[in-house]
Amino acid sequence: MTTSSSTSVFAACRIAGELVVKRVPVHPTVQSKLPGEFDRQETSFRTGIMEEVPFDGGWKADSNELLTIDLTPEAEELTAEVDILQNAVESNAISIQEIDTANFTEENIKGVFIRRTDKLLVQRFTSGQVLSRKFALIFRGNTFREMIDPAFTLSSSLVCIVENNRIKFKSFANLRSIFDLREVYREATDEDVRDFAGHENLLIEDADNFVENSRQPMRKIISAILGSEILDKVTSQEVKDAAATTGLNINLQNGRIVLPQEYNEAMDVLKFLNEDRWLGLLSSAPYITNSKKRV
Repeated sequence: MTTSSSTSVFAACRIAGELVVKRVPVHPTVQSKLPGEFDRQETSFRTGIMEEVPFDGGWKADSNELLTIDLTPEAEELTAEVDILQNAVESNAISIQEIDTANFTEENIKGVFIRRTDKLLVQRFTSGQVLSRKFALIFRGNTFREMIDPAFTLSSSLVCIVENNRIKFKSFANLRSIFDLREVYREATDEDVRDFAGHENLLIEDADNFVENSRQPMRKIISAILGSEILDKVTSQEVKDAAATTGLNINLQNGRIVLPQEYNEAMDVLKFLNEDRWLGLLSSAPYITNSKKRV
């Protein structure tokens, strides 16, 4: 029997850092049911969505929004990885190598997907879905027996939809577990952090220690601040005065913003520079947000 690419199930595997597509062999009865299950998940994925918003790394989607990334030459690596998935579903499915069921857990499966007309419906796959690694029981012959064959469960929801040369998603963290997204979301490198520490409007006492101890959340904010060039657009005094309106005291020394050595205090200043700290217009209460977009 010829295996149709339009109803086949494919696995996106990360092998030696490279994305490789393999086919998941399924019984014809199961194969006939899978499109309906993925369609149901697509309906759920789109329900209540009123707006699609380009992802810029600075905020999270609201419940009525989808984030999008266009597959353009600028996103070369991401586009190339999505092309690997597209090429697989456009090929004769029987020509795609099957996953090694004898070494199922070693395949490093990151996602499971199918093709539906002109789009890809993609689920995330985690090690927790592999049942053969657990002491699982299956009902057979009027009694429960230990399941010894390789088995896994499908996710109950989609991570993303790929259509019209665009990825649509809700959770960046889940999407990043499948695709290489370094081009569209970057943390500050050691060199970036060092450049930031040396800015003429900042005073950081121990730059080497600052670079060494900058964690992922801090590097994310530093990257955003560097991208906004806010330190080149406003004076240190303007920063201090604006921060004071939110209840944040920023110290200046010789006209430079002193970044506290204590991590949480430094993060307070960095969040303000990234406009993540603001004052409620009605309550006059200060707030911190990690979910914002320009109106």
